[in-house]
Amino acid sequence: MTKPLKVAVIGFGTAGPAFSLFAAKLGHKVHLFEKFKNPKPIGSGILLQPIAMKVLDELNLLQKSLQYGQKITRLYGYTDRNLFKPWHFTNDLQKNMVLDLNYKFLQNNYFGLGIHRGTLFNILYEAINNEICNDNLKLFCNYNITKLEECDRGVFLYKDYNEKIDEFYDLVVVSTGTHSNLNHFNNVDLNNNSKFRNAVPYEFGSLWTTVKDNNLYLQETLLQKYRNATHMSGLLPIGKLFNNNNENNSINGNDNLMSIFWSLQKKDYLKFQQLSNDGNDFKEFKEEMINFWPNLEFYLNQIKTKDEFTFAQYNDVKMSQNNWTTNHIVYIGDYSHGTSPQLGQGAGLALMDAFILYQCLLNNYNNCNNNNKNEIIKKVLFEYKEKRKDHINGYRFASRILTPFFQSNLNMVSYFRDLTFPLLCKLPLTHWFMLRTLTGVQNGWFKTLSTEPTF
Repeated sequence: MTKPLKVAVIGFGTAGPAFSLFAAKLGHKVHLFEKFKNPKPIGSGILLQPIAMKVLDELNLLQKSLQYGQKITRLYGYTDRNLFKPWHFTNDLQKNMVLDLNYKFLQNNYFGLGIHRGTLFNILYEAINNEICNDNLKLFCNYNITKLEECDRGVFLYKDYNEKIDEFYDLVVVSTGTHSNLNHFNNVDLNNNSKFRNAVPYEFGSLWTTVKDNNLYLQETLLQKYRNATHMSGLLPIGKLFNNNNENNSINGNDNLMSIFWSLQKKDYLKFQQLSNDGNDFKEFKEEMINFWPNLEFYLNQIKTKDEFTFAQYNDVKMSQNNWTTNHIVYIGDYSHGTSPQLGQGAGLALMDAFILYQCLLNNYNNCNNNNKNEIIKKVLFEYKEKRKDHINGYRFASRILTPFFQSNLNMVSYFRDLTFPLLCKLPLTHWFMLRTLTGVQNGWFKTLSTEPTF
């Protein structure tokens, strides 16, 4: 192995800490930067797929994730539409299946893992603090990295636009998320940033909240309800909190939890913001949710204030794969390929980015006797881009195709969904392909990402 690299990782989301752990274990000197003084997760529950669990297994974090998460073996979604009267809805007197995907149909030991974002964050945070004790990794909080200055030999970082950090890095990994404003200034026309990266907000976002589910109502099922493509809600069991820092004081580490999401257009979110925190108008909003889906009543009765909801805005990130890397910089996670939540792949794609970058670094740098460090780094980043492009581009394409079926004002499209998706779920070949897409193993059109040895 050549001399250890000095690596800067920007962003403490999912991809950033995962790669930091991988790189530190290879013996490289890693500085992980986070802009907030006290980093914490935003949101409620996520569904980790087998590809994500494979990466957590490589980091020796899967067993703890399984201990606190909830195994999910089935995704079931339905509509109360009268299929013979397309614009008539029955208030659940009719429940017509739209999606029914059972993981075991693809592979007997496959499953998803519902987990609270705070739990995944705290598991990664604990691992980072443990690695800090080994001197290869340092965490810098309250560092708002706003500018990258690259030269032939490496990269300088700037904090708060004009404060140059007194370090020089061989490799910089940017994982600052879909809403990041950080750009590689050397290559960007500041009057037209879209040439480099363009994050286009989707018309719909989601409200999220977390409630107790000690009755284990759904156990191993992610349940969703749809009405047209304008209304969508879901219930995801997410296990228990690890190192509880949830702002809801009524939840403790022994409670089983349910994550609720509620699809919402941006214009309707503006109306939501105008509601009182706990007045009659907020209670009427909850009643509207319950009228749409009576299953929500038990859970929404636990919600007392508007502040217990978090709004998530999603971007369709348009960033050419040619811009994913430079000679010393690589952009990973949602920063380079943020999508809508329809496929539930954000965390999985981010973790896989970190894992593939680690593999490329291991194979080309740590196992190399070539002392030309800069040339090896170029090779590492080129190989990363080649290995990730089919997987990422496939899911970006699928996300853009599927989003109008579930979050849009295209009512005819949703009626087509309600007629055809049930058939696709029943035909073995299309059911198989849908499950490959759900689990994250579909790599382009014809290739498969391995989940061995985890699955």
